[in-house]
Amino acid sequence: MKTSYLYIFITAALATLSACSNDLEKVIWVSDDTDSDLPAYTEWGYNSFGAYVNNRAFTSNRYSEIPTMCFVTSAEHLTFCMENSNHHDFSPDIVKLSFRFPYKRINSYVGLSDLHGMTIDLASDDVIVSVLPNNDTNSEDTLKIARGTLTFSRVQMLHIDDNLVEAIVSGTFDFDGSSNSASYEVRKGRFDFGADGDDISFY
Repeated sequence: MKTSYLYIFITAALATLSACSNDLEKVIWVSDDTDSDLPAYTEWGYNSFGAYVNNRAFTSNRYSEIPTMCFVTSAEHLTFCMENSNHHDFSPDIVKLSFRFPYKRINSYVGLSDLHGMTIDLASDDVIVSVLPNNDTNSEDTLKIARGTLTFSRVQMLHIDDNLVEAIVSGTFDFDGSSNSASYEVRKGRFDFGADGDDISFY
């Protein structure tokens, strides 16, 4: 009987953790009090992002079950990406934004903890900012950055029932940049991302 109770307890605990993990994948949209087209700046792992790009809102999908942010790690760099896969409803100037900067190779999302409090000068020669324009080219443009920063304001490890489940990465960005065909003024950028092992690609 004790064995049966133990089995039921373990099964229930795993089911609860699985349900919580599924909920953590969802996008939670809380509108900004001042800029209602953007999500509020949060640090709760809401899987939301937003910015004004040339005065038009570029945001995460408000009702998506799947986060549209990711990290890509390589030997000497980390790339942080944001993408709106439902862009036809909003028609922003871009549908994807990526920041590539020097960073150690990480083996899991725990390695993101060193981003905490880091501010990156986007105009630096060792930083690459790229966008995917909202057109039919399906080709990303690398931008020449005149000025701007990307700040990882807070990185925190989330535990549920003593189990480490994800890293919550929150911050802001703001920059002016241009490609051969367009200029981009990006303002009031913010993101709040719950990153687990499925959200990191290794190269």
